[in-house]
Amino acid sequence: MPHKVNIYTILLASLAIDEFEFSAEIINRVIDSLNQTLVLNGDLYRSKNIMRLLGNLVTMGIVNSEAFCQFLLQFIEEYQKLPGAQENTGSQSHSNDLILEVLLSSLPATSAKLSKEQSIDFGTVIESLKTMFKGREKVRH
Repeated sequence: MPHKVNIYTILLASLAIDEFEFSAEIINRVIDSLNQTLVLNGDLYRSKNIMRLLGNLVTMGIVNSEAFCQFLLQFIEEYQKLPGAQENTGSQSHSNDLILEVLLSSLPATSAKLSKEQSIDFGTVIESLKTMFKGREKVRH
């Protein structure tokens, strides 16, 4: 439920204070569920909420910024391997637009923090997104 993402974020952050290992396990399961939710089920809305939750956790310092950037890069890399992704027409079941929408849903919460930290990985994420946008423009024209 999209309106509850912030509540879930606070609950996980509160849990992390006393039970960091347990909250880390929950976060790992949330990340694992993204594969099921997006790739296997094609559920865009749930996928965006998972990314928003992870973005919130980065902002609160529960998820490491560098680890999150690595996660985003891996997410992009895995998408690029899907059939059709390199032709900028989208993979068999996911268009570039949908993947971009899922990726961008995490940035409102994280972009200020990540750009302030001047992370090399964040710069690479932004460049990868720009490339995806350029590919999208080629298909649109």
